[in-house]
Amino acid sequence: MTLGAIEKPRRDTPDPLQTEHTMKETTKEQRDAARATLRADYWSDVRGIVEDARRAIKDGEISSPAELDDWLHETVDGHQRVIYTHAALETLMFCESDGDAEESLDFIATQSVHSLYSQIAYYGLLGDARKQAEAEGLYSFDSDEDSE
Repeated sequence: MTLGAIEKPRRDTPDPLQTEHTMKETTKEQRDAARATLRADYWSDVRGIVEDARRAIKDGEISSPAELDDWLHETVDGHQRVIYTHAALETLMFCESDGDAEESLDFIATQSVHSLYSQIAYYGLLGDARKQAEAEGLYSFDSDEDSE
């Protein structure tokens, strides 16, 4: 059985993955809009973590600031923004906190590049989640709140 000749795909338009073409055709406004969308997605994830923490407090899973810190650590450590390299890079672009990364720089320096991205993203996301939780009053465990 003879197979016919395989035709090459037609290239009527430039490959969109070619940087030169992409940069010529993409406007500053488009890039800014894309960044704004990615930033909003990041902060939606941060607020989602804090909302999940609020539910855990309400359900009695978290009853102290130390337990909240442990819960945030575990949640952030398993979050897609830390686990997956592309998401870790986005996290690095938009996080506003470095958490306690400076305390772990010796450990971080011995890791692969992908591990480095994830480690720094972990500290950034954890720091932002802690700041958001603090801003929303989650660290105050008053007995008055329990009676509501």
